[in-house]
Amino acid sequence: MQPPQRMSRFILGSVVAISAGCSQVPGDAALRSGHPQQATKLYETGYRNGDAEAGLRLAALLRDGSGVPKDERKAFELYSEIAAKGTGDAAGKARLQLAEMYSQGTGVAKDERKAFELYSEIAAQGKGNAAVYHNLGVFSEYGRGGPVDYAKAAQWYQRAADQNYLWSVYNLGTLYANNRLTPADDVKGLTFLLRAVEMAKSAPRNNATRFIIEDEPGHVKRMLARMAPDQIATARAAATAAAKTAGKPLI
Repeated sequence: MQPPQRMSRFILGSVVAISAGCSQVPGDAALRSGHPQQATKLYETGYRNGDAEAGLRLAALLRDGSGVPKDERKAFELYSEIAAKGTGDAAGKARLQLAEMYSQGTGVAKDERKAFELYSEIAAQGKGNAAVYHNLGVFSEYGRGGPVDYAKAAQWYQRAADQNYLWSVYNLGTLYANNRLTPADDVKGLTFLLRAVEMAKSAPRNNATRFIIEDEPGHVKRMLARMAPDQIATARAAATAAAKTAGKPLI
């Protein structure tokens, strides 16, 4: 029998934009004004002079080919150099990008075990965010880079869900819906799924949010069919309350 349809999205490290929250470095103004080649030269100079943040900017431009010739291998090498130089913020950001590149086979041979190790190191150092925790959940749920571990997947998804990350909330619900967790808890599972629906309704409409809202895999429908009315009412109330108090969802 075919497994239930899923959309357990893997979130790229680039979701946490390198420029977001970073200090300004020479080259940023040129990039904002539409001069990526000038920005590249300034970032190169800054990195040669010891500015790791400039190196991160340069690597991102090369990785994405944003106004400059795309060179994923060079981007990988830059991230590796920065990651090897210490444990500061820049090194942590570089490790996040390396984890993405290993997981996708971008600029380097695909190596999910190495990606899993890097994500785990980031989380262990307290540097994780919703993207890191969610990706660790996906790795654990599907045995990417290590053994399948549904309980561990649920723990990682919960950490991302605590930051109101939509797909982790949804994936928690599907773990319960598909009886992957012990003890079984249909009320908790339906609560997560209905909370995800409410979150998706408040987010920009696209194929991903429609997938959740329309219950394409039928997770909600199956759970409703096997639950008692009082259980359903409890789950609906809990989901509505959670969605109202959590604020704007992360997508």
